[in-house]
Amino acid sequence: MASQGGTQARQMTRDEEKEHIVTFLMNYQDPKSGRNKYIDRLQKIANRESRTLPIELDDLRDFLQHMPGSGGLVGEIKGNTQHYLGVIAEAADAQLASLSVTGAVPADIYDTLLEAREAQIAKNREKNQTGGMVDTSAPIDQQNINKLPPALLRRYDVYIHAEKRIPAPDKDLAAAAAPAAAGGKAGAATQEHLITPLRRVSAQHIGKLVRVRGMVTHVTDVKPLASVLTYLDEDSNTEVYQEVAGRSFMPLQFSRKPDGSKWNKEPLLQTRGSKFIKFQEARIQEMPDEVPPGATPRCISVHLRGDITRSAKAGDTVCIGGIFLPEPFTGWKALRAGLLASTYLEVQEVQQLKETYDEALVSDEDVAAIEELGRQGGLFERLAASIAPEIYGMLEVKKALLLQMVGGVGREFPGSGMKLRGDIHICLMGDPGVAKSQLLKHVAKVAPRAVYTTGKGSSGVGLTAAVVRNQCHTGRGENRRFSSSSSSSSSSSRSSSLSVGLTAAVVRNQVTKELVLEGGALVLADKGICCIDEFDKMEEADRTNIHEVMEQQTVSIAKAGITTTLNTRTTILAAANPAYGRWNRRRSPGDNINMPPALLSRFDIMWLLLDETDEQNDMRLAAHIINVHQGRVGTAAAAAAAAAGSSSAVPPEGALIPPRLLRAYITLARRQQPAIPQELTDYVAAHYVEARGQEASELGERGAYITPRTLMSILRLSQAVAKLRFDDNVVRSDIDAAIALMRASQASIEPELAKRTREDPVSRLYMAIKDWAVKMRTPLVPWETIESCATNAVITGDTRRDIISATLEEYAAISVWIIKRDRQGRTVGVEFAEEDIAMA
Repeated sequence: MASQGGTQARQMTRDEEKEHIVTFLMNYQDPKSGRNKYIDRLQKIANRESRTLPIELDDLRDFLQHMPGSGGLVGEIKGNTQHYLGVIAEAADAQLASLSVTGAVPADIYDTLLEAREAQIAKNREKNQTGGMVDTSAPIDQQNINKLPPALLRRYDVYIHAEKRIPAPDKDLAAAAAPAAAGGKAGAATQEHLITPLRRVSAQHIGKLVRVRGMVTHVTDVKPLASVLTYLDEDSNTEVYQEVAGRSFMPLQFSRKPDGSKWNKEPLLQTRGSKFIKFQEARIQEMPDEVPPGATPRCISVHLRGDITRSAKAGDTVCIGGIFLPEPFTGWKALRAGLLASTYLEVQEVQQLKETYDEALVSDEDVAAIEELGRQGGLFERLAASIAPEIYGMLEVKKALLLQMVGGVGREFPGSGMKLRGDIHICLMGDPGVAKSQLLKHVAKVAPRAVYTTGKGSSGVGLTAAVVRNQCHTGRGENRRFSSSSSSSSSSSRSSSLSVGLTAAVVRNQVTKELVLEGGALVLADKGICCIDEFDKMEEADRTNIHEVMEQQTVSIAKAGITTTLNTRTTILAAANPAYGRWNRRRSPGDNINMPPALLSRFDIMWLLLDETDEQNDMRLAAHIINVHQGRVGTAAAAAAAAAGSSSAVPPEGALIPPRLLRAYITLARRQQPAIPQELTDYVAAHYVEARGQEASELGERGAYITPRTLMSILRLSQAVAKLRFDDNVVRSDIDAAIALMRASQASIEPELAKRTREDPVSRLYMAIKDWAVKMRTPLVPWETIESCATNAVITGDTRRDIISATLEEYAAISVWIIKRDRQGRTVGVEFAEEDIAMA
């Protein structure tokens, strides 16, 4: 109902509402393309190219505001959406009747049903027989006999999309109308429509269209749901139809025929002439930022019908628009529930809030901004520094996290079925208070598909599945858990939280009453990143299952009669604290964090972060923390992103990269599939053998960092570096960057190797020369600069000239640089490859 001038507006009849909707479908033009948006959609339905008709209330509101006598229709639709689905379907049916089919259209089941019905009607007319009824809610008369219901023949589903924009307040309306009064074009008199928090959806929203957001925690298989049932009268060969609105129905009671006579045999329900639609149930959970302090996340059941099924999967963060409806309990549950009823959302629209890298679209503006970043230079360091800029230092660690988000290239061998993962696993170890958890949370926020969990909370039902009878959507808060493992596991399950663990739990579905698997953290993060904090706090049984997850990227479940294998193509980012409070240098990493070597070897990079006393470093750290609290860290990137309002904002040279542009860069980089050329085989093998020998000579039996898996890690890291350059082939500089990162992580754990590297004069001189070339952004280093670098590297004495010559010849032999000579053969400098300096 609409109110104008203090009087109550007349409520439109159903025919008037349908007339307005028909006018809207026929005449609405898309402002961007100028085409008749809904006529094109109806034409696709007529041509049987589409099976959905989405109606956007934003379009309907914009169209009806210039149409007299239509005020309040949009509000009526939002307040009684289920009713207007039928009104819009009738209007669309009337408009479809006036459209002609273009092209050849193959016959479907509806055509066969119509032909059979017309043949039966003609046969009955010849025999002068009548029978059957159509509309069970209307009186039986001869006009309805042998008439098929429209829902049975409708080849499409109508979905009403909630408003994304709402009319602006009066002061904003006046501001928008000001340019028009001055002869300009009026601005948009709308503002963004806020999403209703899931916790605030209450009884006042019953029957209304609402939009909520949350994380999908559980989805069922798609099942057929009856929408129109057909009863066959064998005496007269006619059918009786019954439309079903919900998931349950009461079969028709046949007392007498339409002509008043008794049935010789009551009509029988048959599936041959009935209509079934796709049905799927899901459950979404409240977002963490919407949960009040001290409260637990709420969840709600959602129903998907038709072609919008399979539009969301477990782990997705979605915004759902739907009709909030009650669902009375039936059977014995009704006696127990009394007047209480369950509630659910009848889904009309599913919008993904975090697209995966494969689904994300990168605009031309994003590509132009990324190309400009490449021309500015120093990109690797800038990208790494833009990850969690509030955290001081740790540039090498942030480089590793950047490469982890980009990932390597996985391979699968069809003949043997063997798979080589491309995901890069990283474990951050060290003292408490060194920002390990903050790094994990930042990665979980930046990555499109990521799950943050803790090792202790994830062991609620163990990594082995447990049978769970989950009644979260009924509102009763009951969870019954029946462990399918030993009695000790059962005791652990009862005393812990209600999470489903890292892998999966076996859930008894409340719709079908069958046992189904509900994905845990690792399954929800499939093709994403699973950030596991307090990795050292998990039980021994839980760690055993992670062995398969990290290397084979699957998890095998054999519980409650369900034996299957789930995909866990997940990148793991773990954080672990030392078992004795502080890191003990005299103990191995496995002893410090209480982890077996077999599990540690599955991590591509293990980084040790220690809280060591250093006066100068502590002063810089304290100043950085104060700047963070004063809001002076990362403001340049945030201001650039806010000024442009999109990821296409190009930050000035040397400034941090905004998160949206960083995500677009990673999205483009992940699409690359760089290969490792054959000529790099000996180069990689020589470095691996050298690293193994160096560790063995320095540490002896204590050396356990370099393993055969380390070689695969080097290849994955080098492929990730090549992806950042958008190259299809890995070059030597990519291998060098990967090896340098591996050595830095190894040096954090085994400082003896880092000390030896610093004492090597050839390595010191090479690093000094390369640092100068990167700083000056030039591949050519003259002889005078080389001598100056030798002085800075404290290379003096009679062996100075020999060390310089040895350095030049050693790195020229592995094609790191080219020695430049004059006509007399004297060395005048060295020249790096341009791409090495550009990416350094």
